Amino acid sequence: MKITFVPTKEPFVRNDVTLWHAEHGWCWNVDVDDMFVATLFCTLLCGDGCLVHFLTGRYIQLPGAVVLAIMKKAMRMLEPECDVIYATIARRNAALIRVAVRLGFGLVPDGGFLRDGSEEVVLLKYYGRPVGYIKN
Repeated sequence: MKITFVPTKEPFVRNDVTLWHAEHGWCWNVDVDDMFVATLFCTLLCGDGCLVHFLTGRYIQLPGAVVLAIMKKAMRMLEPECDVIYATIARRNAALIRVAVRLGFGLVPDGGFLRDGSEEVVLLKYYGRPVGYIKN
């Protein structure tokens, strides 16, 4: 599987948030085997790090193993540039939370909040991959 992050000002997943990040943060279209499937974008934290976001295209269902491979490569790309990396995931998306934890994220106690006043979100911090756990 070939995964490429293409820096962009025209996000594959287009909404107010991705367009804002394309202008003010970091934004990449995610290419898997020569097909755009998602947009990865980052909110910059005053030079200290970033808050990473990942949205798949409408009607695109990615297996957990593919999401893990994408996020693993993204962390390798971001880690040298960011002292700290956070992520937010909707609490209802337990499968994605498990993928993030497997990758090296940990839940931030009392870090949850409501997005748009209604959707519960958990905050995760990237601590790095456990040594010997994920190969390649």
